[in-house]
Amino acid sequence: MKKILLLIGVLFGGLLVTELICRLVMEDPLKTEGKNSRSWRVEGLVTDPELAYSFQPGYSGRMRLEGEYDLPFHINGQGLRDEVDFPPEHPGVRRILLLGDSFVFGVGVPFEDTLGEQLERALNTGEDGSEPVEVVAAGVPGYGPDDYALLAERWVPRLHPDLVVVAFFTGNDIYDCNLKRSDPKVVVDGYLVSRRQAWSYGIRKYSVLANLALQSFSPYGRTEDPRPRHPTPADVEMMCRSIYPWLSRLAAVSQDGGPPVAALMLYGKDFLSSLRRTGEGFAIKGLPEVLGSMRHLGITVLDPLEIWMPEDATVERYFFPRDAHHTAAGNHFVAEWLASALRQQFPPGTAAR
Repeated sequence: MKKILLLIGVLFGGLLVTELICRLVMEDPLKTEGKNSRSWRVEGLVTDPELAYSFQPGYSGRMRLEGEYDLPFHINGQGLRDEVDFPPEHPGVRRILLLGDSFVFGVGVPFEDTLGEQLERALNTGEDGSEPVEVVAAGVPGYGPDDYALLAERWVPRLHPDLVVVAFFTGNDIYDCNLKRSDPKVVVDGYLVSRRQAWSYGIRKYSVLANLALQSFSPYGRTEDPRPRHPTPADVEMMCRSIYPWLSRLAAVSQDGGPPVAALMLYGKDFLSSLRRTGEGFAIKGLPEVLGSMRHLGITVLDPLEIWMPEDATVERYFFPRDAHHTAAGNHFVAEWLASALRQQFPPGTAAR
């Protein structure tokens, strides 16, 4: 019996020592910045009953990507990246609600250089008799068209905007409606992870060794990127069926005296590089169908593609090299064009409110 107890003690002690070594050597996967990452890993998230996830109100943190940016960011009491909270009423001020993903959130740039802030400055010309304009940006990294519709339904009744502008990123928004269904994400300690990662981390909190040993028993398989690299006509048709109901809900906020809705097309760095190099770029499968659906539903399409063709519109200046989000100059470039387009399409006095 003494030998058995001694053996058990040795084994337990060995496991304990190994566990401690593993905890010291193996980095926490949720908090590892990842030097080879292509973009900042979003933090400060909480579970949202409608949108799956959103930012924690009042959260402050830092965006870090080695060699590209390292700066603070703040979330206001309403869960938006802003320094102030917005009251429902805004007498004498024309309010624009800007919806989108990481491009609207402003990954990699200080708050004052985000698309929403630069658009607000571009619209407030200071001319005599001009109406002050306020831009409320509701952008969260990873959001897609379904989230934009839910954001509009959430914030239009609360903020009473005069106009809703949706920044539609052609690089992934077309297929994003199917992403959450193929691999729903969950929030763990402020980070967005897959269900497999959440299951693994739940075990890792108690034992790194147990987590390593039980990986093959996870009830959730490893998922591949569900976006088809070379979508077939059937893939495009499926995408259109998935996205149309959400575009309909987005357009519906204009009913019964609601604000008009416009969609700003945003293009990725790779597409624009190809466009400038060849004059044609590459086909974005499904985009013509999506634009047709938007127009059919009464959503005004604002497409700044032509401004990227002149020689001074180099993507090296307007996008981060690795991260590929807009730099401050890129946001300024798009904001100036958007301000001009809004003045033409929605001059003061044309909004519903």
